[in-house]
Amino acid sequence: MKSVEGLRKARSAMALLAAFLLWADVHNASALPKSYSEEGAQNAAQSTAQKSAQQSHCKTPEACLSAAEQGDAQAQNNLGVLYANGQGVPKDEAEAAKWWQKAADQGFALAQFNLGLMYANGRGVPKDEAEAAKWWYMAAAQGHAPAQYNLGVFYANGQGVPKNEAEAVKWWKKAADQGDADAKDALQQIGK
Repeated sequence: MKSVEGLRKARSAMALLAAFLLWADVHNASALPKSYSEEGAQNAAQSTAQKSAQQSHCKTPEACLSAAEQGDAQAQNNLGVLYANGQGVPKDEAEAAKWWQKAADQGFALAQFNLGLMYANGRGVPKDEAEAAKWWYMAAAQGHAPAQYNLGVFYANGQGVPKNEAEAVKWWKKAADQGDADAKDALQQIGK
């Protein structure tokens, strides 16, 4: 029993690291408010990864694949994470994007967020900031705080969307209301 619990903890730790690495890639210094905090980025990524790990219902890549092929959006998202990080399958960002696309098309907010990261960074798909903003908008509209923050950054910098401080503030406030430290810092930086 201890070995199963240890394996679960190790998987959870890998999921946290994977989510952080994916999430952090979008945060280039040129795309962020000057008050950007690495600790805040890590906290938001950990929160997202913890929710995903808690909701995970496929314990092996084979189980994820089986459920994903049957149209299970959560399994499709989880399979995307496995491919993005080479966990139990060969690392393949294009395959990750494919599975995230399937889950995102079903309205799965975490997959929409992940797909946005892929488009923002050109990982597994051609770089397309407008497409990243589209997917983050869909996740943000469902209340996904890291997507709300990222969408705010894009509005603040005119990346993939027209530059619009009011829209940036709107999305950062929504994320901040959920406790997103980066959004709070961004609002403080601009005096809002």
